[in-house]
Amino acid sequence: MKKIAKTILIMALVVLMVFVLINAKDAGAKKPKPKKLPTFTEITDLKGWTSYTGDAEPTSAGFSKGKEEDAAKVTIVKDKEIPGNNLLKFEGPGDSAIFTSGISDSEAVTLVLRVKATETAKRSWEVEVRSKGVREKVRQELGKTNLERSKNSIDFKEDNKWHIWRIVMVFTGSSVKTTVYMDESDIPAIENSESTDSGTPSRISFGDGSTSEMYGCYYDWIVWRTDGAFKPSEKPLPVELTGLPSTEATVTTPPPAK
Repeated sequence: MKKIAKTILIMALVVLMVFVLINAKDAGAKKPKPKKLPTFTEITDLKGWTSYTGDAEPTSAGFSKGKEEDAAKVTIVKDKEIPGNNLLKFEGPGDSAIFTSGISDSEAVTLVLRVKATETAKRSWEVEVRSKGVREKVRQELGKTNLERSKNSIDFKEDNKWHIWRIVMVFTGSSVKTTVYMDESDIPAIENSESTDSGTPSRISFGDGSTSEMYGCYYDWIVWRTDGAFKPSEKPLPVELTGLPSTEATVTTPPPAK
């Protein structure tokens, strides 16, 4: 019995030593760093998409200011998650403050944005598209995503995380039907919501279209196209932007700083 007990004890000590050695080796090994997205300027060949990025204030990138543009505070800030990337921090103090860009009079518009709410704002982001004399406005509020003109919404509690919103609009001249996708899922969050509210000229706009509520968010990028209504799988964005498979673009290494 003593020999058996001694043998069991030796085997247990051997197992313990092996366990300690394996864990010591793992502790000393370098853990792989999580993959980070590249900056938007490292993405090329967007194939039909027009883009705005947080690397410049909107008026420096071709957008016009709204009537009360001085009410908004816009700041270019460094992205804490993507080295070298910049963001547009937008703070609307409760007065209308929008940035607009003209588009061709189109039967369909697809717009996608990557955006994150600030922690204190009652509303985070808002975009509006006008074409063929009608319009729809999509807005993220506390607790819901709202289509203002067609008075449709879904419950969505803002989590202060990055999300990608795809807004697809089909215009007939007397109405516009809007479908909203979240994080590039082909399953619509809101589908075929119809607005007959008039609006000219044809344009896209973003910012703060309210005269009463505080807005606050970070825009990474906004891209759009006026040649069709495309759900995510039909016109996927670069994998480097969304994390989803795509052949829409390639990544290039930027030249070294001089």
